[in-house]
Amino acid sequence: MKKQILTVAVALLTLTTMAQEKVRVHNGNDSYVTTIEQITFDVTDADQAISVGDLQKENATITQEKAALATEKTNLESQVSTLTNEKTTLTNANATITQEKATLASEKANLVADTTALKAEKAKYDSFLESKGLKEEFIIYKNSENGHAYVDLGLTSGTLWATCNIGATNPEDYGNYYAWGETETKSNYDWSTYKYMDLSKDSWQGCTKYTFADGQTEGVWYDSDGNFIGDNKTELDDADDVAVQLWGGSWKMPTKAQQDELRNECYWVWTNTYNGKSVNGYIVYKAKSESDKGVKITSGNTPSSNYNVATDAHIFLPADGFRCGTRLLGNDGYYWSRSLGANNSRSAYGMDFSSDNVWDGSYNRSDGFSVRAVCAGAQE
Repeated sequence: MKKQILTVAVALLTLTTMAQEKVRVHNGNDSYVTTIEQITFDVTDADQAISVGDLQKENATITQEKAALATEKTNLESQVSTLTNEKTTLTNANATITQEKATLASEKANLVADTTALKAEKAKYDSFLESKGLKEEFIIYKNSENGHAYVDLGLTSGTLWATCNIGATNPEDYGNYYAWGETETKSNYDWSTYKYMDLSKDSWQGCTKYTFADGQTEGVWYDSDGNFIGDNKTELDDADDVAVQLWGGSWKMPTKAQQDELRNECYWVWTNTYNGKSVNGYIVYKAKSESDKGVKITSGNTPSSNYNVATDAHIFLPADGFRCGTRLLGNDGYYWSRSLGANNSRSAYGMDFSSDNVWDGSYNRSDGFSVRAVCAGAQE
């Protein structure tokens, strides 16, 4: 096909008006076209024609792509801004962490210095206590259950004994006095004020809880025909155990068997002083030999040199008397168990000791005795 040479003369036309205006165009053959749609360009021997409409579409596509790229650019710029802000935040956080690490390092250095100083002071104090025979305090307070210290006396049952009476702060303090099965102190320890009592009765016959068929038919645990109608309880419920209620954890009042074990498996030494104070009582040591178990070194006798209060595991039981009515009586030590007496329902088992010996016995439940609690197994 013959190649045409096309000369296009377009004067100051814009794309928005091109499609509507008539343009006189010389086509090389001395003729003219009347509209822009009639203009064609022969650019190759293959006669491939490109219309202005195609150019407009291409331009529109390019415009859309530019708009899309502009939007993408805006999004990328927003992301860059966000990342820049996050970087600033992380930089600030890192600076804060660095500052806190420096503060903690300074505090640690101060604590180390304080600990060193305290250890030096404790060494001086230990030396002083040892010179007074008191260093054992640190031994017996090493272990505790629910905030109350105990000592392992190497007993067969594994029972651990508290270092203080309930209500006491130190081993040599008497502490509080409790009627058996009661958990509060009072000013008058008598049958008339006893917790489990039928007040229509004058005395022990009115016990309304912890009774067994003991033949005491005048008691309210028998009916008018002499039939036993009591509860047959022979050990305190936890609700009536002062150690359970006041100390919690695994603390309890000791059973008769646990008190017997303490009497028979430890080495007992009577003393008139403890912890630098004038107080009567027994130092109850963990026995160092089978032959020492159950030995009672009473007043006026010399204990074995194998036992040292400053270094050997022990508890101290003060001889603190008991309360009857409104009075504090006796110079012995009286300690309740949680076990009801075996002979009758009006009494409960306890441990009693003087400078001459240590006994078990049954005592009126209405009297006020001390309580030394026990727990089983190391807790912390």
